Amino acid sequence: MNKYLLTVFGEFETKEMCQNVALSITPIVDSPNLKFQHSKGVLLFHFSSEILKEEIYEYVKGVLYGVTESFILTTITDDVSVSMPKDIYNHLFDLDSANGEIDMKLDMTRIKKRKMTLWHYFWRR
Repeated sequence: MNKYLLTVFGEFETKEMCQNVALSITPIVDSPNLKFQHSKGVLLFHFSSEILKEEIYEYVKGVLYGVTESFILTTITDDVSVSMPKDIYNHLFDLDSANGEIDMKLDMTRIKKRKMTLWHYFWRR
């Protein structure tokens, strides 16, 4: 299983917009948690997946159509260097534990147990 870092650029003005983008990529996530960090104009996602990088790229390109045209998808290896505050780093790069603020992660076990499609999720709100 590979670990990925997805950086999405755009105008994400509300917390709900950020969570909707996060929910849209949950079908490709195989890690226990989907971790994300948001700041003005940027969303960072960290997750693991069995799916090939090329397929993830095409999927993300499709789900972000009409939302943004700019994103970077990279495989996380030991050669990646990251500079950010320690608390954010510890949260974002720990896929196994559910630490951190609730709005910065999605519990994939709970999402998959609910077996709810994104269509149903958005229309129930």
